[in-house]
Amino acid sequence: MLMDKRESLSFEKALQREDKRRSENYEFIWYHKDVGFYYEQVKHYIDSFGRGNVKIVLYEDFVGDPINIMKEIYRFLEVDEGFTPNTAVKYNVGPTVRNEPFEEFLVKYDNPVKRVLRPILLNTIGKRYTESLVNYFIHKNTFNIKPKTRKRLIEIYRSDILKLGDLIDRDLSGWLS
Repeated sequence: MLMDKRESLSFEKALQREDKRRSENYEFIWYHKDVGFYYEQVKHYIDSFGRGNVKIVLYEDFVGDPINIMKEIYRFLEVDEGFTPNTAVKYNVGPTVRNEPFEEFLVKYDNPVKRVLRPILLNTIGKRYTESLVNYFIHKNTFNIKPKTRKRLIEIYRSDILKLGDLIDRDLSGWLS
């Protein structure tokens, strides 16, 4: 939501506005806190399709061992597990901007100054350094939840996390710290 510039509020303010947004018929995607209650969502899939037909993969497992997790998923889907995906490239990484006016300059294709500077930069310092220069103005993954907010959310989600752990037979106590 931040990357798409659809959310202008801080995370904390957006959480405070959820009830108001609900009363104003905002779409579910705007309920940042509500989408984090996983127990009912996962239970619905298991109840609808049967436990044996639902594969639960936790994000931390995937990050910790993406190749083997993908092979598990391939086996579950009964497809060829011989394919090895390229896990070196990260997709859909949401940037946050360091400098709004400069980002506007970088994004707009019809800027005459950009049309002149781009070929000069590419020909003098090369594509790699030009991209590095551009990337300097864009952070990736700089969104952090304030410790106080994190603590409050853990308490809000505690019961749901414990029920989810029982449902999927996994120890999720790490989510509570």
